[in-house]
Amino acid sequence: MKRKTHYFSQEVSDQLINSETFLERKTAFQIGYDTGARVGEIIMISTEHIHQDKGDMLLWDSKKKDWKPVPLSPKTIIAIQTYLNVTKIRAKLFNVNTKTLNNWLHDACKREGIAADVGTKIRWHSWRGTFVRTHHKLGDKWIMQVTGDSYTTLLQYYQELTDEDLRRIKQNGL
Repeated sequence: MKRKTHYFSQEVSDQLINSETFLERKTAFQIGYDTGARVGEIIMISTEHIHQDKGDMLLWDSKKKDWKPVPLSPKTIIAIQTYLNVTKIRAKLFNVNTKTLNNWLHDACKREGIAADVGTKIRWHSWRGTFVRTHHKLGDKWIMQVTGDSYTTLLQYYQELTDEDLRRIKQNGL
């Protein structure tokens, strides 16, 4: 049986990001939380994809094989600016692979005493689900545009179905 992904609460997300002492990891966690980027999208980010003046970045949508603009919060822009100022990186933002990003998250969770809920697994995709749940109030269309996911995917993988969602699916055949 395939294990479901664990999601972080706002409090736990803040704890993981704020307690991280390695700047590279802290920046990656902040971007993951703020954008819901897939692990493959994170490792593709280069400095040329970050538009601090516009407050967004381009992420490679590995499923759609296209670049998509993703808005960044002021906190994430500051985290990226700090990281770039300290590291002087001018190419790929993170020179790591997907396994490394997952290991960073596992290490941080272990250090902070954060365990997966029963029947779930902590992995980088936890940031994506956390993003969807955290930003649900901004509306499904906004989340679909930022993540590149369909409405059905959002409901199937990231959100609890409410009575309103069930009515909408029945009415619209989504």
